[in-house]
Amino acid sequence: MGRWSWSGSASQKSPHSWDAWTVGPLDVFSDGKTYRPADGFHRLLAAVKVGRTTVPCNVHEGDADDARIFGMTANDEHGLRMSAADKRACVQWLLKNRPAANLDEISKLAGVSLSTVNRVVKEMNP
Repeated sequence: MGRWSWSGSASQKSPHSWDAWTVGPLDVFSDGKTYRPADGFHRLLAAVKVGRTTVPCNVHEGDADDARIFGMTANDEHGLRMSAADKRACVQWLLKNRPAANLDEISKLAGVSLSTVNRVVKEMNP
């Protein structure tokens, strides 16, 4: 299962009451027209499953790329951790979409070590 997919088991096993919303708010990004979730996908899925029409959110200003980058490190302290393949995909995406960023910046944005970034760079440029 990839980082960007749903884990039904994670949303079904929550011990929280979805009626009272005892879990933390979602993190979403807005460009003024669209709201994009960046963290809290399983909470959102569970809320939809029980028929909630609103959920608490921390709203950040930004676009889809900003939401994606935020999500790269959102679960470093909690939730579903990234697999090695997920980490590699994040680094590859950042290298392609943030060409002005140096390797140290890529490492921090992706939440991975500099050696991981260097390994991905070598894989992309054999």
